[in-house]
Amino acid sequence: MLCVGSTLSRLLSIIGLAFLLAAGHAYVRVAWMDKRPIALTRQAATPSPAPTPATDPAADPALPADPVVSDDPLAAPVKPGSITLREAYDLFQQGAFFLDARYKSDYRDGHIEGAFWMPASRVTTPDGMADLQIIEPGGIVVIYCTGGDCDASENTAIRIENSGFSFDIRIMGKGYVDWVDAGLPIEKGMP
Repeated sequence: MLCVGSTLSRLLSIIGLAFLLAAGHAYVRVAWMDKRPIALTRQAATPSPAPTPATDPAADPALPADPVVSDDPLAAPVKPGSITLREAYDLFQQGAFFLDARYKSDYRDGHIEGAFWMPASRVTTPDGMADLQIIEPGGIVVIYCTGGDCDASENTAIRIENSGFSFDIRIMGKGYVDWVDAGLPIEKGMP
């Protein structure tokens, strides 16, 4: 029993030390370095209000009929705080850096042309840091993953920001498959 108590005591000591180090890091980061954590939040979609007689096109012939729904995949709506495929493609044409936050096997099977493979776990590795050093401070970086409920791109963005890089990070709201379906430039393999 003495061995179990000693092991438990050591484990609790390690957990306490980790908590103190994390709190100290957060304090130093905010108080001395003026680096606030990146704010990536998901907002729930708000339900549309029921039409009232004043806004119902059938009740008021002066109002336009139902809005035209675009079949343009580049204009498909995305969650708040992320960019559309059109915005991502415009940035692609302007030379922004693209980072693929998906699994290595997915990246190898196909990725946006010129994109670096950069899942969150790779950011702080020597190879990841070397790749990120290529990007100018303040440069635009577009991060993508599979899209939908995937949060790999957001995790990569947070890890990059926490590593001290100061990029203008944009999260692509749609995923790689949507990029492919839109007929935009891709390539396969590892660089």
